[in-house]
Formats: sequence, C-alpha cells, structure tokens
Amino acid sequence: MGLLSALATLLRIPRRSAVLSPEPADSGGNAEASLTFARDLLVETREEVVRADTKAEILLAGAGVFLGVVVTSTPHGVWSSHGEPPWLWLWWAGVVLTVGAVGSLLMAVVPRTSHRDTPSGRVYFFGDVVRLGNRNALTSVLAEGSDGGSFDRTVDQIWAISRIVSAKYRFIRLAVWLAAAGGLLLVAALIHPH
Repeated sequence: MGLLSALATLLRIPRRSAVLSPEPADSGGNAEASLTFARDLLVETREEVVRADTKAEILLAGAGVFLGVVVTSTPHGVWSSHGEPPWLWLWWAGVVLTVGAVGSLLMAVVPRTSHRDTPSGRVYFFGDVVRLGNRNALTSVLAEGSDGGSFDRTVDQIWAISRIVSAKYRFIRLAVWLAAAGGLLLVAALIHPH
C-alpha cells in the first residue's frame, strides 16, 4: 500500500481552497491590487510547471528502468509472437502500452516554446524576442511598449503557462494509465502457466 499512496501523492494536482479573485481594494488601488494578484497567480502557475515537470521526470526515470527490465527479460528469449501461445500476445500488448507511457511522459517534459496569442509589436516572453529577429527591433519594441502594459503581459503569461501545465498533466495522467495497463498485461504474461 505504501507504493500506491506514494504514487497517489506524486500525481496529486493541488487544489487551491482560496477564492481566486483579488481582495477588494479602495477605488484608487483596485488596478494595483489586480496587478499584485495577477503577479501572485503567475508565480503559482510557474511553480505548478516545475511540479508537473518533476512528476513527469520521476515517472519517466521509473518507466525507463521498468522498460529496461521488460526488454531484458523477454519470455524465454522469444522476440516474435507469430504462432506463439496467447500469453505472448499479452506480453507484447504490455510492451506497447509501456512504450506508449514513456512516449506520453516525454511529451509532458518536451519544451513548449510557441505562443501565438501575443499581440503584434509586443514582447511578452522569450519567443517574442526571438521572432523579432535582431537587437534593434527589440530595443524599438521595448521603448514603445514601456507604457505600463504589465497587467496585460502578466495575464498573457498566466494564460499561456496555465495551458502548458494543463497539457503536461494530461500527458502524465495518460502515461500513468498506459503504464498501469501495460504493467498488468506484462505481469499476466509472466505468471502464465508453463
């Protein structure tokens, strides 16, 4: 039961019990309170990316070890399932599902660097800087855009990073289900009657 509870803890997506809205502020400080709240939310969202990556990396390391054991312990050294007993089909189905789990974990940790929602002529993240093409264009955009667009930039980053976190967790969940199904099939193939 210890392994299952550790896995459940590893895969837990934290839920915030606090209401996700800025505290009411006086009429003069509402914009500042909104910006402060948005920045706090951005920090939490970035922390969630790190947690998702850590979970995926730990699972990927474990899956790599597991897959190594699977590959080196093929049943009776047989690599072909043509004309073999039904348990060998279970073995290969388990291998395919386990490889799918590894692929899903790789998709969870792959860098996501595209962001298409940035308004033209604005720089919100490093990809926008790269798309400008040269240092002079960056200098120009930064000089024009230093008019207090901090709230818009923060909202844009929260939106983009939240989508990244969501995708990472989808791939992690898929990998866990594939690995569980693949593991069950592999165990069933290994304990077959000889």
